[in-house]
Amino acid sequence: MAPGSSGVMTNLDKLTPEICHRLLLHHRDALVRTLGPRSTLYYLFQERVFSKEMVDDIRKKGKGNQEDTMNEVIEQLLQRGVREFEVLVKILRKLDHNLLADIMEERRLSGLIHVTEPTSRKLGYHWKRIATDYLGLGPMIPLIQDRYPEKLREQALFMLLMWEEQDGIGANPKRLIEILESCNMRAAADSADTIIGGGKKKKKKKKGKKGKKKKKAKSA
Repeated sequence: MAPGSSGVMTNLDKLTPEICHRLLLHHRDALVRTLGPRSTLYYLFQERVFSKEMVDDIRKKGKGNQEDTMNEVIEQLLQRGVREFEVLVKILRKLDHNLLADIMEERRLSGLIHVTEPTSRKLGYHWKRIATDYLGLGPMIPLIQDRYPEKLREQALFMLLMWEEQDGIGANPKRLIEILESCNMRAAADSADTIIGGGKKKKKKKKGKKGKKKKKAKSA
């Protein structure tokens, strides 16, 4: 499901390769940003998902770039099935990325994940102020902290996911940017604005200095 759509696929349905692929595609960017290729490839090899030759080939294609290598990993997993998806969720838990593992297991398809996941990385302790002053989620702070203790980014993202679930269409990228600007979190707001704009930053027009024309001296 593309960004802008949301929902939860029912867990009563049997997990199929099609559902796994849909979840992998929907959360691809978050997985690439969250997982390190070294540990991920190690566990995928240990779990007999990838052979040594495949691991070497993925590393070669990644050319030492972390995101490129992880994109190759996801590309390979998209050609696999249910078992490999479940191994990936297991790896997320081993590496203590429990929120993303929960999202995958619960089959959540957040319509804002493409904005809220990267934005959550920039909130720090400010997520509590946002939850209390702007989203009406102050009473939920203890629950959020208990569920993901000592994980600021996961707490911030879970809070934003709760906001989306609570406010429905009222939870949208424009509103998120307004909130961030109200909190004087300009960098986070600019980052969200860039994502919404497809990666293009809005360039501010520079006022050019008007050149002063030199008057030619009149001949006497």
